[in-house]
Amino acid sequence: MKPYIPLTIFNNLTLISRRLIGDRCMVVFLNDVATSLYGLVNPLTEIRALASSACLDNALYMLLESFNIQEEYSKARQQLVGNGIVAVSTRTMPLLVIEAEKNNLDHEIVGSPVKYVDEAFEFYIPQLEYLIVKLLSLRLYPYITYGITLLFSWADVINMDLLSKALEISEISRKELAREIDLTLRHVEAFSVIKEENIRGKLETLLQSVN
Repeated sequence: MKPYIPLTIFNNLTLISRRLIGDRCMVVFLNDVATSLYGLVNPLTEIRALASSACLDNALYMLLESFNIQEEYSKARQQLVGNGIVAVSTRTMPLLVIEAEKNNLDHEIVGSPVKYVDEAFEFYIPQLEYLIVKLLSLRLYPYITYGITLLFSWADVINMDLLSKALEISEISRKELAREIDLTLRHVEAFSVIKEENIRGKLETLLQSVN
């Protein structure tokens, strides 16, 4: 199933990425763009971008300009510099959320992204394992749910070494991840209509892998 992302969004992200890469500046798109491309079917309510600390001002301005809200630059810059994150209404499109690279996990995401290419469109998203841990590190609903859902959905191909590395450099402990997986397992078992054994099996394998 192809993700439902409006062509205007694809155009914007491609334009931003090409212009910034030309300036050796990296912006990686997180949820809801990356989660949709990795197969989560959910409404596109926000476009969250992680910008390299080396070119934060340039990235911020180009992101705002691409959505025709560059007049918000001064106010947005003040919040981004002060808080490390800023959310700006695009008026007619999803909320634009911009994060500054601020820790080791962010550094790895910016330093080793995946290039998404589809015909005329191209931009950057995180490696799956880094995206999962990044979502969990937000410690908010629905991001935790997105992270666990991706972990379960891609359980057969998850690189456990890379996932372990992401956990080590983040603020998410293996114990915390195991707790979230265990909670999901309990929810699955609560639905008597779910008889598919591989669902339980995948979750139990994941639980064993992170313990």
